[in-house]
Amino acid sequence: MFNSSLSKEITVILVIKLLVLVLIKCIWFSQPSVPDSAPQPMAQHLLGSAEKNYEGEPR
Repeated sequence: MFNSSLSKEITVILVIKLLVLVLIKCIWFSQPSVPDSAPQPMAQHLLGSAEKNYEGEPR
């Protein structure tokens, strides 16, 4: 399978890179990041609630 030393070196480098990528994935991306707050209060904060009483037209 490996007739030249170049193909051996390329294979070893690719295997090492694959192992490094798997290690990085396991360390930093093991748990999904889910926000603790519900989307409804955030939407009310950003968009405002429909219960607000406006005095006059917006300028």
